[in-house]
Amino acid sequence: MKTFKALYKIVAAVLVLAFISSCSPKGESFTFSAMRTGIAAEVYGDTFNDGEKEEIKNAVLSLENEFSLFKNESFTRKFNAAAANEKLFLSERGEEIFALTERARAITDGKFNPAILPLSALWKFYPDYPVADFTSPSEEEIAALLQSGATDYNKISRKNNEVYKTSDEINLDFGGILKGYAADEAGKILVKNGHARGYINVGGSSLYILATDSLGIRHPRKSGNIITVSMKGKSNVSVSTSGDYERTYTSGDKTYCHVIDPDSGKPTAANIAQVTVIGGTGALDDAVTTALMLFCHSPQNPDETHSELVREIKKILSEKEFTGAEIFAVYNDGNYKQIITNADGKTFTLHDSEYSVIKI
Repeated sequence: MKTFKALYKIVAAVLVLAFISSCSPKGESFTFSAMRTGIAAEVYGDTFNDGEKEEIKNAVLSLENEFSLFKNESFTRKFNAAAANEKLFLSERGEEIFALTERARAITDGKFNPAILPLSALWKFYPDYPVADFTSPSEEEIAALLQSGATDYNKISRKNNEVYKTSDEINLDFGGILKGYAADEAGKILVKNGHARGYINVGGSSLYILATDSLGIRHPRKSGNIITVSMKGKSNVSVSTSGDYERTYTSGDKTYCHVIDPDSGKPTAANIAQVTVIGGTGALDDAVTTALMLFCHSPQNPDETHSELVREIKKILSEKEFTGAEIFAVYNDGNYKQIITNADGKTFTLHDSEYSVIKI
């Protein structure tokens, strides 16, 4: 049995998906850095073709250069610096990124919102994280920002490859879908080169899996895995996880995570510790896992009538992009501990007996 360890050394601080394992003969792997994180590729019982490693690196780096908030010449930086009604022109990939963003917003009832960058700044998650002197913003500061319309994605107008904002203060951050998009793009290169088994892992939270035996999902509160999912019978599949243990601040007796609700203007307080999606597409998976952390759940009445989370999961699973997908949402309010999932109990193993499984 093979367990991937090299990536752990690169991104141990943000590792979300704990391990991928395969009984295939040893193959070849390589790692590199991009998108401010570690990226790993591995093929089982095979080696990379000539130029394939460079092709994968170039695919990810070109995406980063075009859309990263931290690249001075990126489209995102130019859009954010543009004046109201100043038209910008999108590349073909840019059109796809915007189309995926619009689709993600529709699927998540607007909870996925890349225009919340001003809120991320208000909560000191941007541009520098962490800051040593963190204090949570006041209710008045949050309300004033929301009332200003600075996070209103509807102030963006796009037609084909032309896009502009109708208000100067609108700023975008595509970080919520870029890792998943990058994983899929790199995964396509593996498929094109004829590999049957292996994966791409972007930052530990976004994967494209050709084929493997099992996938371990990290426990959000302890070391080790909370679940191991059988991947047998699954091939060329995207996987994404979001958790409330990444990028946090503690002030007094409260902990604030980087997942911010665009409606309340505050970090999520829904007690959803982690969400994993297996299936769908990388970019949409990234958006969905983040958005699902914002929906309320009633642990004593965990059915569609009482739980926003359950209703939203069912809605997402009914969308064409998520046909056959599996979703695992980990709820923990300190008293109730539940795994809400549509997956067949025979396809995964739960490693923490304190959690009950709610099948939807």
